[in-house]
Amino acid sequence: MAKILISPLGTGQLKDDNTSKREYREAVYRFQDSGKTYKTSFIASALSDYLQVDKLYLIGTSKSMWEEVYRYFSTACKHNDNDDYWYELAERVSNFKRGDKKLTDEDLSKVNDAIDKYLRYIKADATGGSHCFVIDYGLDEKEIWNNFDVIMRIGETLTEDDEIYLDITHAFRSIPLFLYIMLDLIRILKLRSDFKLAGLYYGMLDVIGELKHAPIIDLSPLYNMTLWTRGA
Repeated sequence: MAKILISPLGTGQLKDDNTSKREYREAVYRFQDSGKTYKTSFIASALSDYLQVDKLYLIGTSKSMWEEVYRYFSTACKHNDNDDYWYELAERVSNFKRGDKKLTDEDLSKVNDAIDKYLRYIKADATGGSHCFVIDYGLDEKEIWNNFDVIMRIGETLTEDDEIYLDITHAFRSIPLFLYIMLDLIRILKLRSDFKLAGLYYGMLDVIGELKHAPIIDLSPLYNMTLWTRGA
């Protein structure tokens, strides 16, 4: 059994000129059940530590801030990052335009390695196997079906009794919804294997001004309601 966190990745906050800062705002995230807090710019790192996951799957477009993921997780586990790789990746993703050649698994292999090093830093027996999945923007039917194929690849990696945790905090609003629907479909059809959606998390950044922290809410009860309606 492996604990797997699936999290979408965007491009970061927008600046005044509508270009991306290529990073998320740092925030204090607070888990509602325990009160434990994490100060970080990546909710995925807080969830990874809190849930003690074995691997992290990041889902994003070729424009997503992969270079910041590499820098952040390398630094977090006190691993020296490769500056040449960072600059090369940063230049490529920041200049990406829809229709350009997408990033490949090979392009992001060092990002996968950095994430696994971080997971083993916080959990010595983490199995590893983290992966960055690149999808299209999903602006038309062709891109939606391409994204469907990518998500189904995730389904093929799941094994019996895996615990799946889904984070829906960041990226295009359509991506978390798409992930939720696809994972539910994979479970219903029992493609490859059955698995458990153990958590459905959302970091409520919009209430920081009032609460001085971003609550991390587990929306699993909503998912369970869909199971009840099917008698699953």
